[in-house]
Amino acid sequence: MRSDILAPLATFCGDRRFRDYVLNMKNLSDSGNSFGEIVSTSSDQSLTVIETRFDLTLQVMHGPDEPTTVAMTTCTSRETPRSQKVHDELLQSYKIRPEYGTTFISETIPCSPDFVGSELDSIEILSAYPPAVMEYYMMWVAEYNEAWRDRGKQSVNICENVFFSAEEEVSWNVAGYLLAWRVAMAPEVGSVEYSTRQSWYILKTGNETDITIQFLKEQLYLLEKGGSS
Repeated sequence: MRSDILAPLATFCGDRRFRDYVLNMKNLSDSGNSFGEIVSTSSDQSLTVIETRFDLTLQVMHGPDEPTTVAMTTCTSRETPRSQKVHDELLQSYKIRPEYGTTFISETIPCSPDFVGSELDSIEILSAYPPAVMEYYMMWVAEYNEAWRDRGKQSVNICENVFFSAEEEVSWNVAGYLLAWRVAMAPEVGSVEYSTRQSWYILKTGNETDITIQFLKEQLYLLEKGGSS
């Protein structure tokens, strides 16, 4: 993977709106001086790390002679790994889809004839996570709703871009992607469908590398063409 595909991560880390989301990072010095004091470098230049304040750490291993690999870890996942006794049909699945005036997250009904669905709001869903997850998730939702109002939108239409620049859009997409992964990493969660305006991404343990590379390539394309239309 070429280093330029890490540009969406650097854009996110360099965005003042999301500065507080990041606790530490390594080998993303291209994000600029605005983040200077917490930008660190590693002797291993093939490892890029973003440690968030909502209990998720992203690690991207990339080098000229080795395939790129991606790892997502949480303190909770390290302490309480998913039980092998939990059947797939009993795991929770969620969708996170931006829509003005909502909190984006909803339950996906499992394909089980015995499942009785229930309406869950974001507080019910996220209350099972460390408090920082809900705190930063709701801040992320608020950023979208504020951008929507700033654009003077009169109707909910996901095909319309609410952001003023490609950098704003990509930064917000990356923040949501990381938050969605934190939701997906819970032992009782099977998958999370995370949506940007362009694509759906199915986040579940085991597909971190393939789906993250796809996501970063599409965000890089947005940066290069100046945003979505």
